[in-house]
Amino acid sequence: MSTHLTPLYFIAFEESAAQHLKTWLRGSPFQVSDDADPKPAANRSGGIMIVDCTSDSIEALEGLILPDSPSSPDIVILALVNREDSTTALKAGASDVLIKEDLNPALLRRSLRLLERQWTLMQELREARRKEKAANTQFHNIINSNADSILVVDRDGIILLVNPTAETLFKRDANSLVGESFGFPVNAAHITEIEILQPSGDPAILEMKTAEIEWNGQSAYLLSLRDITRHKKQQSILQEEIEYNQQFTSAIASLSSGVVLTDVSESDNPIIFANEGFTKLTGYSVEEIVGKNCRFLQGAATDPAQAKTLREAIRDARSVTVTILNYRKDGTPFWNELTISPIFDNGKLVNFVGLQSDVTLQKQAEAALIEQEKLRLALEKEYELGQARSRFMTSISHEFRTPLSIITNSLYLLSRSSDEARRTDQQQKIANQVQRLTNLTEDVGLMLELDYTQVMSISAVDLHGVLTAVEADLKPLYEHKQHHVKFELHPVPVMIVGDVMWLQKAISRILANAHLYTPTGGYIVIRTLVQRDMTLVEIRDTGIGMSREIRERAFERFYRGDENHSTPGFGLGLTIAKMIIERHRGHISVESREGHGSTFRISFPLSPGSEQLPL
Repeated sequence: MSTHLTPLYFIAFEESAAQHLKTWLRGSPFQVSDDADPKPAANRSGGIMIVDCTSDSIEALEGLILPDSPSSPDIVILALVNREDSTTALKAGASDVLIKEDLNPALLRRSLRLLERQWTLMQELREARRKEKAANTQFHNIINSNADSILVVDRDGIILLVNPTAETLFKRDANSLVGESFGFPVNAAHITEIEILQPSGDPAILEMKTAEIEWNGQSAYLLSLRDITRHKKQQSILQEEIEYNQQFTSAIASLSSGVVLTDVSESDNPIIFANEGFTKLTGYSVEEIVGKNCRFLQGAATDPAQAKTLREAIRDARSVTVTILNYRKDGTPFWNELTISPIFDNGKLVNFVGLQSDVTLQKQAEAALIEQEKLRLALEKEYELGQARSRFMTSISHEFRTPLSIITNSLYLLSRSSDEARRTDQQQKIANQVQRLTNLTEDVGLMLELDYTQVMSISAVDLHGVLTAVEADLKPLYEHKQHHVKFELHPVPVMIVGDVMWLQKAISRILANAHLYTPTGGYIVIRTLVQRDMTLVEIRDTGIGMSREIRERAFERFYRGDENHSTPGFGLGLTIAKMIIERHRGHISVESREGHGSTFRISFPLSPGSEQLPL
């Protein structure tokens, strides 16, 4: 039951009939109004109208409420009609109808309770719309007042919204931008730099921050663009100034650097002369400087190693340049690029001259550049990891979906077939796909194990034995495709240091790659030879070969030469092989041309190793 009084209006009633119904509703949660004027609902405060309808007055229902008026309050209408007029009353705008002949207190109260709930829901809907409108207004106010250029683009890069700052940046109004393609790749949670060409022909460099959002029920991107063109130019100028200073330090120092002269014949090698540049640099007067050793400029944070370098150069009477942290008279630290040189008179050391320059700004700039480079490398690494994760997830989606679909289909056919031959065929298909999934899982597991395993036990290994054992394991594969496998092995056993199991895993993946990409009836040649302290293994095939791009990325983790996934795998086979070979202090490379096959060359050291070989 509602805890508030719902407004209730009796419209077009005779006084006695209205009083009769009011008696029925005595004690109900309604606020009965004496206003019986059939005026439009826009002039009322909202609530429930009970209208006494006759055949002549039903059409008047249409004038009681103005549904298209945004200022109209929420009104629900209960029409009391004759039986033959109920449909007409509903079409005229009544929320509910009651037949006069059937009317009783219980029926009237029940109908009003339902209409009260409807009226309450209308109030709640109006409030929800008000809040939604307020939230949208706040969002647009934030967007429009943002100092950065803000764009919203959909998953296809089509611009959905721009703020005034973006209009200024692109020098175009919102109407001409919305609906156009943004023109740059968008990656969620990335900060990138893009360069645009403004209508004036001037380029602008923008820093773009991206966030994934929901826009009108669809996935979209919120782009924040900041013009960093001036900042980039300032960085370039600063870098040029640093390089200029490095090239002309000597020339600049001769004009503006501090200069001191010391007397080695006096105890503790005191300063006997200081120029004005030195007094400006340090804040000390000439009287405060003369007679002291230059170490008085050192302080708590001065690097002892740099101080030691100076002492040793003075002891050995040789020139030296260091950048050392010194302190001015007021305690302010500064980076001092100090060059000391000995002065001889007829072969006798008589003085040291010191040239000093404040390079604090240069050191700060170098530190800033180092931090910037660290940030750039971190962003590049994050981007590479993101690309690898993307390729991996794409491969997982494809490589696991195909065998699982085949297994599901085969299980269905098994359940529907009683023919033994067909059942055997479907069982073999299931077994093949389970093996495929096992191989995919094994590749991922091996890569993770190689990433985290530090050492492995090793021993002397017969390389020829490894090659023949792997080829025997792959025999069903090359027999199925009628490959001709030829061994050209060194005449004597070749012994290397390693782990048999890991070496077999590496060689098996290279040979499996050769079988996979060599057409039916093709040739595969396995050759070994010894050169000085190295043994070489060549695996040559007459397969489809590789393009230059594929060849350069063949050993890259999760890289697939066939983006359409026409061959199974995650693109980890050659990566795993390379990791294992390099952990055995070996090297692998590939030569290939499209249509002319591929040749993989592997080298291992022949010299014996220790009992533990770092992975």
